[in-house]
Amino acid sequence: MRYYEDAFVRKHRKEVKMPAFLFALGLFLEDRLDRRRSVGFSEDEMYRALLLGEDARRVRAAARISCMLLLILAGVLLAGTMLYLEHREESMARVERPGFGEEERVSVKVEGLSRDQEITFPVSGKDPDRQEADAVFDAAFREMEETWLAGNESFLEIRSRLNLPDKTASGIRIRYKSGIPEALTDYGMILAEKIPEEGIPGTLSVTLSYGGFEKTYEISLKLLPEKEAPLSEEEELRKLLSELDEKTRQEAWLELPEEISGRKIRFFRTTASPYAVLCFFLILSACLYIFPNERVRKAYRERNKEIENSYPNLLMKLETLIRAGLSIRSAWERIASDYEAGRKKGSRKKEYVYEEMRITAFRMQQGESETEAYVNFGRRMGTHSYMKLGNMLSRSIRQGISGLTDSFDEEMTQALERQKNAALRAGEEAGTKVLFPMMLMLGVVIVSLVVPAFMSFRG
Repeated sequence: MRYYEDAFVRKHRKEVKMPAFLFALGLFLEDRLDRRRSVGFSEDEMYRALLLGEDARRVRAAARISCMLLLILAGVLLAGTMLYLEHREESMARVERPGFGEEERVSVKVEGLSRDQEITFPVSGKDPDRQEADAVFDAAFREMEETWLAGNESFLEIRSRLNLPDKTASGIRIRYKSGIPEALTDYGMILAEKIPEEGIPGTLSVTLSYGGFEKTYEISLKLLPEKEAPLSEEEELRKLLSELDEKTRQEAWLELPEEISGRKIRFFRTTASPYAVLCFFLILSACLYIFPNERVRKAYRERNKEIENSYPNLLMKLETLIRAGLSIRSAWERIASDYEAGRKKGSRKKEYVYEEMRITAFRMQQGESETEAYVNFGRRMGTHSYMKLGNMLSRSIRQGISGLTDSFDEEMTQALERQKNAALRAGEEAGTKVLFPMMLMLGVVIVSLVVPAFMSFRG
């Protein structure tokens, strides 16, 4: 409540566009967190260096924390609501079919098996009366022959399990009936223990149906032994659901089984996990707190690069004006006023060095001494080069400007050397970043050479 009544909250509440109490709560938590941060890195200095104002960091951090609280609260409420609704859900006894020509995949949670499972199975649309569909069966039969063989040479040389789907891509249903059930099941599985090594001939009856129409084909085949693993518990359940779906296509509801293999089972609608939803909101709120800080840090690093690149140019301007007979202060104010005039005309972009020079010139006009102003300028810039420049200018005010231009020449030489070294380091870093894609390309080249050679060797 003390934070809520504080003038700082009233001043910045409209800026962050959120209720005063929520903003005050975020500000309270930000101040508590700020006390526990390490002293090695000052975000206040970073915000001030970016000329964002003295209160910018505190306001933005409080706003982020307030948004985090809202996200966490929303996640908790949504997850709690989902848990409540899930516990109130009653078991299902039937599934409503979709409209004709549609297929709905139903996800359910099954209780009563050896372990509770979530499965998804298709429910076909309710069939109305249909016109004659015989014209498409012959073409569908020819198209499915390759699928049924599943890699076998022909139906007269079956050496592996047949692939017998229950429908075509166009929606035509298929039923199978083995003429040799002791050797081949209706699902295409070869029973190896009942087939001699020389194989056994037989037939496979294939019935294509669409609505109330159907047509049966007989395929002559010869089987060779093959051993297949029994259906798993889940496969058996899926098979049962598929059979029930096929038998009750004319009904509006698909009645779900109450037991399987002597076990009572129940089905429930599947929903998204409330715990996953809660984790999502927590992660989202954490990202909200971390990423804005990273943007400010990136801007601060770019600012430091910019002022280092501007350093030799600033030295050259100061040296030229001082050699022309201007005092240090006059040269400083001339550079600052030229920059301000360019900004007003729109011919110059914002540059942190000259913005700080404008601030320094204004402070000197308000009564701050030159020696203190130049030293404070170097401290605000925050780099060794500008601290050295501020101390050098301050010392020249006290001791005279004799030798100042020589110091400028020496400092400019060192600054250019630092720029050259920085450019070399940037080039090395860029080369390191390119190294990984080059290694990937090398791997692709090696694979493209080795694989064909290996395949030809095997052939």
